[in-house]
Amino acid sequence: MSYSIMTEVDSINSKKIFLMSYEEFVEAMCRVAEDFAPYPVYYDPDKKGKWNYDKRKLDYKLNTKVEGMCKILIKKCCDK
Repeated sequence: MSYSIMTEVDSINSKKIFLMSYEEFVEAMCRVAEDFAPYPVYYDPDKKGKWNYDKRKLDYKLNTKVEGMCKILIKKCCDK
């Protein structure tokens, strides 16, 4: 069984994106985190230096990427 939402030709102007189920939303967030590959929550650039995108994309598990993305979303939404 697949929980993916079907892709559409014009997904920007479609209302279907607002009708996602919880499972579809979680899958979409995980796909964004997988592609975005943010730094992990515990990452300290002063101690470890900069990690490039390819290293982050290959070296981290999905749960680490989702945690990093949640940290960024919370910071963007809550900072004034």
